[in-house]
Amino acid sequence: MKNYKFFPLSGLFELSSTLVTFDGKTEFDKYKYKYNNEKFLPIGTLLSNQYFLNGTIKCKIKFVDIPDIQENEQQNLEQYGAEIIINYDTEKKSFLSAGINSIFGLNIRYFNSQTWENFSTSQLITKIPKDSEYEIKVEVFGKKIRLFLNDVEILSCQSIYNFKTSQSGVWCIGKTKLIITDFCVEYIKPEIFMIMPFKDNYNERYFKIIKESCKKICSLKRADEIYNHGVLLNDIIEHITISSLIIADISEQNPNVYYEIGYAHAMQKPVILIGDRNKIEKIPFDISHFRVLFYEDSMTGGKDFQDRLLQHLNSILGTHIKVFSVEDN
Repeated sequence: MKNYKFFPLSGLFELSSTLVTFDGKTEFDKYKYKYNNEKFLPIGTLLSNQYFLNGTIKCKIKFVDIPDIQENEQQNLEQYGAEIIINYDTEKKSFLSAGINSIFGLNIRYFNSQTWENFSTSQLITKIPKDSEYEIKVEVFGKKIRLFLNDVEILSCQSIYNFKTSQSGVWCIGKTKLIITDFCVEYIKPEIFMIMPFKDNYNERYFKIIKESCKKICSLKRADEIYNHGVLLNDIIEHITISSLIIADISEQNPNVYYEIGYAHAMQKPVILIGDRNKIEKIPFDISHFRVLFYEDSMTGGKDFQDRLLQHLNSILGTHIKVFSVEDN
């Protein structure tokens, strides 16, 4: 699968160059007697070397064998499914995922290492049949997550958490046999939205310093670079929503800037405040407890500001981690 590399953290997986097989049925038969527990439910976590924050992940899931459920069996034994791991925290063992499950239907949810938190769900009308194959696709732009099944958009939601760049993978559950093929990660540079006054004296700093700092790790955009026939405020709100991070220049007491900062904070977006050291006399109380990245109009000041801004971006987005592509392998 595009020369990607995988490693199973749990569960019984068979890996080849073209497909991955999760064999929960064999694992169930093997360990239910060892644990003397008929309720034992196989779970598999498979990570890839493909790092992800923004873009698209997709794969095909084929349910080769599904549980033969008897009427007197516990309902939880019916549970089987597969989900794309969008973000995995190796320290907390928590992850964000989206996929298909026989009990919970189609879902976008977050596992905090102990319990699940559902972001969006849609129940299945019929049981997942044996030998059925589905293409699961997840699109992530900022906090906006969309789940597609066979190219049909089923779910869309806003994540309440901010995530950093991390490994992607697949999570499987059930005494079933699944075949995973065509696992593909399309990493798109995260978008950053710039909030600042529309004045000529800000343009040079924006294009030559700020945008130059960002171009290697993200796509930077401000409101006058949105080419749309709609209402400008709606476009600004949409771009704040799909952006992974906000940079706001508070050099002037500009009401539009503060309005947009307030909206970004309400969306729980990470915001980097910047400002001209020679213009800011006092920072307004409501944002005075936030760190401000100051800049100065000098050759050395511009370079120093670029370096510090890049460090902040990498720290918040996790973009200091190498993002693997097919060409890297």
